[in-house]
Amino acid sequence: MNSERSVVANDGPTARAAPSTPGGTHGQDIERRLRELHEHYIFEVNEALEQGRERDIAELVARYPDEAAGLITEAATRSATTWST
Repeated sequence: MNSERSVVANDGPTARAAPSTPGGTHGQDIERRLRELHEHYIFEVNEALEQGRERDIAELVARYPDEAAGLITEAATRSATTWST
C-alpha cells in the first residue's frame, strides 16, 4: 500500500488524510477523489451521530455538494487545460 497521504478535506478539525494513488487518468483521479470525499463525509456524519452532535450533521450535509462540485470543477478545468496545450 502506498504510504503517501493526501488531504481530502482541509476544513480545520474535520480534515483527514486519505491514501493517494499515483498515476491514472484525470477521470480515475476525480472518481477516486469523489469517493474519498464521500467516505470522509460518511465518517464525519456517523461520528457526529455517535457523539450526539445533530447540529453538525446539517452543516456537513450542506457542505458536501459544494465541496464535491468544487472537485468536479477543478478536474474539468485541469482537463481542459491539459487538452488545450
